[in-house]
Amino acid sequence: MMQQKENSPWFVHPALLTVGLIYAGAYSIAKIALGGYVPPFGFALLRVFFATIVLSIVHALTVKEKVTDKKDLWLLAKCGLFGAALNQLLFLKGLSLTTAVNSSIIMTLIPVMVLIFSFLLLGENVGWRKVMGIVLALIGAVILLYKDDFGLRNDTLMGDLLNFFNAASYELYLV
Repeated sequence: MMQQKENSPWFVHPALLTVGLIYAGAYSIAKIALGGYVPPFGFALLRVFFATIVLSIVHALTVKEKVTDKKDLWLLAKCGLFGAALNQLLFLKGLSLTTAVNSSIIMTLIPVMVLIFSFLLLGENVGWRKVMGIVLALIGAVILLYKDDFGLRNDTLMGDLLNFFNAASYELYLV
């Protein structure tokens, strides 16, 4: 078997596959955990709290530079709000009110919304390829809307909306 080199573009593919599988399974695992074991806001609080502790320890042990500029501290606070706290609260509460299938399909809007926010907030150039990507994504979403497993229904609408706003929060973090 040929050994992969770190600078090879194929080196990261197994890691990306693993991350994708974990991310895909997170909806079902979280839905099971929310089924009576832990309330959504408690689960979000635990996730953010323990991630803060672990990342603070890793930061203290590995990073030599310290953030001193107040502008950077505000940026970190905004990233923490949109990328962790609000994101997790909306995701878990939304997931508790909808299905794992609905939630995972709504998350497919993340690349589309990143492009839209990048255009609106950063003036990102939107060429025909990006527009075609958005059109294809929307066509795929419409096709999925009419499948038996997915649909916007009154009993899941609040959860679907919370997951949509969760995606928007995450896109703001990414941009």
